[in-house]
Amino acid sequence: MSRTLYYYNNINMIVCPAAVEEILMQLYLGASGTSEKELKAVLGHTDANQTAFMESYRSSQSRIAADNPQYRSISRLYTAKSIKIQPQYQKLSQQFFNITADNTLSAQNVKTINQWISSETNGKIRELLDPLEFMADSSKLLWVNANTFQGNWIGLKGTVQENFFVPLTERHVPTSMVILEGDYSYVFQKKLNAYVVIIPLANSTMSLALIVPKSFKGIYKVEDNIQHLDLNASHVKHVKITVPRFKIHYSQDMTQALIDVGVSHIFTHVDLDNLTKTKEKLHIDSILQSTYIEVNDKGVSAGSTTDNFHMDRAPSKAVKMLKVNRPFLFAIVKDKKIYFFGRFAGPDA
Repeated sequence: MSRTLYYYNNINMIVCPAAVEEILMQLYLGASGTSEKELKAVLGHTDANQTAFMESYRSSQSRIAADNPQYRSISRLYTAKSIKIQPQYQKLSQQFFNITADNTLSAQNVKTINQWISSETNGKIRELLDPLEFMADSSKLLWVNANTFQGNWIGLKGTVQENFFVPLTERHVPTSMVILEGDYSYVFQKKLNAYVVIIPLANSTMSLALIVPKSFKGIYKVEDNIQHLDLNASHVKHVKITVPRFKIHYSQDMTQALIDVGVSHIFTHVDLDNLTKTKEKLHIDSILQSTYIEVNDKGVSAGSTTDNFHMDRAPSKAVKMLKVNRPFLFAIVKDKKIYFFGRFAGPDA
């Protein structure tokens, strides 16, 4: 994963790698020449049958959507009126991704684009594009992607107020946390010097993976060594854990992150002969992503507290106990594939 995504250590952030993959698939469908070869390599397509590759992707996405109604990913291609989309691309894009290109890209239409995103995400994401900063008059192509996920706990025991350590300010901040107890995948990974706990989520085939540094300032080492994260190296143990309730809305231009992982040609001169036959020199201006996540205590009254979970008393050897009271990383995963990846740096970060 590109280090660009979490370069700023002290802010809450979340991205959706799975949604970026979807945009690259849409580009791949219309690409040719060097762009097609580059996207094919990054997406891991090893044979010559693009249709079968696309159909396999569509089927897997349909299963994810059916099993996880809390997960929502939307995307749309906007083009300037001068760009004429190939009918075959429109047909295949509708078949594999359930989208069609919209040729209304202009400075005057930014508000309409934002309204569409807000409507599709039930108001969770409102302003992906800034009308004052977005220079649409010179833009020819724009892929927009927005993602939401809401997960509820399994094994919720209550809530408690705990101090959360913020390394940047060297302060302990009172934070509302949920108390969980259950049989979860749990392991200490030495290369990260961190605990990895995987917690199933209610009414979902996805799980929440927590990567919790052993030390209060250990987040920096974890991020520097994140390539060693092993979501398979876990063992089921009975765990008692306190985790901050959190809600994050984060937007980012994914251009540099994609360049870091080998997708660069599309941002300088993209070959899209299967999408449009225009003679204009094209490049992708940007790939914008806005992501929202909320993990809460649904079913527990607001403001309720409990005193039946004390970390300072001697626990049974059969029970692992963990306070998530310092900055940590998290991921929403299914079958070890990461759909969302983020950092919780603190309640006010």
